[in-house]
Amino acid sequence: MSAHEGEIVVIHFHDFGILRARVARELPTGFVVDLDLDDDGREKLASKIRWKRSNMHAHLVDKRDFPRLMPRHPRSVMTMGDGSRHPCFVIDISQSGAAVSASILPGKGTPLAIGALIGRVVRRLNVGFAMQFTVVHELSDLERMLVEPPGPVDALTEPAAAPGAQN
Repeated sequence: MSAHEGEIVVIHFHDFGILRARVARELPTGFVVDLDLDDDGREKLASKIRWKRSNMHAHLVDKRDFPRLMPRHPRSVMTMGDGSRHPCFVIDISQSGAAVSASILPGKGTPLAIGALIGRVVRRLNVGFAMQFTVVHELSDLERMLVEPPGPVDALTEPAAAPGAQN
């Protein structure tokens, strides 16, 4: 992966979550970043690092229903309920939801589609938002559905997520 000095990047750390940063300098094998965190964000990250350091040998099990994956082709199109379309970047995805970064930050409960994956916004993230799909999808279908256009826009106004679907 390459990035240029001054460019804003989003970094996903399995243990620490999603962080926004600016490239401070380029290296032959990568780059160095300055994290874009306020005092509260820095304290939260420090707390996660302290917890990880003290519990690194505990081998705690991830309690999510579905594992999160980083898509091979993360660029997609977000379609809003009014039919407007906006480019977006899928940070990670599971069978039941996704973390998405876009210039538009829809509010909690907003129906939308990422590619052909229909769902609702369930929370805001530092770098975007998390959405829950209306149905749980097969793992093998996710990559294809990220790049397909959604069905009719009125499909976005159907009832909220299916029971048991979690991000």
